[in-house]
Amino acid sequence: KQGSVVADEQVTLLGLILVARRRVQFGPIDPTLARHIFIREGLAQGQIKRQLPFIKHNLDLIASVQALEEKSRRRDILVDEQEL
Repeated sequence: KQGSVVADEQVTLLGLILVARRRVQFGPIDPTLARHIFIREGLAQGQIKRQLPFIKHNLDLIASVQALEEKSRRRDILVDEQEL
């Protein structure tokens, strides 16, 4: 919804839970990991909900490659999400 990586934080004081689940931005905590998660989960796996032109272009391109795979009866043209 926000277009960013968020995490649930637990706030404790001397072992006593004050806040069980508070949603926080993950970028300021670990910018490198937040970027990696955003690319892998949001962009590569299509979990981002915003309608951005480059996402539509990428999804159309993936669909055309999948159609080419079906037509040629090959499953090795499109790389897996880890390689993207």
